Amino acid sequence: MMKDHTFHVIMIGLLAASLFFLFLHGRGAVPPPPDNRNTISVSGFAEQNVAPDQAKLVVQIETEGKTAQEAQDMNAEVSANVLAAAQRFLPKKQIETIGYSLMKQQSYDPQTGKPLFLGYAHVHTLQLTLDDLDRMGDLLDALPAVGVTHLQGISFLLSKEKERMVREEILQLAVQQAQHKADVLADAFHVRRGKPVMISETNSFFTPSRTSPETLFSAARAPEVLPGDVTVSVSVQAAFVLS
Repeated sequence: MMKDHTFHVIMIGLLAASLFFLFLHGRGAVPPPPDNRNTISVSGFAEQNVAPDQAKLVVQIETEGKTAQEAQDMNAEVSANVLAAAQRFLPKKQIETIGYSLMKQQSYDPQTGKPLFLGYAHVHTLQLTLDDLDRMGDLLDALPAVGVTHLQGISFLLSKEKERMVREEILQLAVQQAQHKADVLADAFHVRRGKPVMISETNSFFTPSRTSPETLFSAARAPEVLPGDVTVSVSVQAAFVLS
């Protein structure tokens, strides 16, 4: 009998303690972290349009042959001519193969509907990185003359060094905007912005300018290509102590 009484007392005590904890938790008795009670959080954003200093061209060399070997041999010969011509404008290390395919070609007999074997097509895709944009027109003239059959497109962008310099510049502008926002909010509440307790770069975007290939080889001589600006943007988050 004594054991049952003790057990019931213990259970009632545990239940009471649990209810008291839930009561405190529901009333918000647990205070927020002290670092968050006297701070203000803001964001900053900066964007800049910059003239590109680099271009990437994606070109294709397509050859056909009755056999796979014939198509490949022809493509190797034309590719050698293209590489030699391209190196007049850019170093070899800035020429890279990004695609390589061999396809069987066929058609259909309109009377029988049966497939007709026509041969093979070999496609070699290259990416050329040009640093001297003033020579773009000459390069576009030279490539078709040595066997380039398709221009998939041109992307205008920033070199690594210029991109680094631009990002650092607009990052400072984004931070200045965050500081200004914090000052405006602090003034509205008659307090002062203190030292930052947190700052981080949340987003960084780099949008190159692209040119559609359909407009480039529509004439016998490639027209002048006018690159658009490259857009660089940065976002930051910051928290400041209020005093």
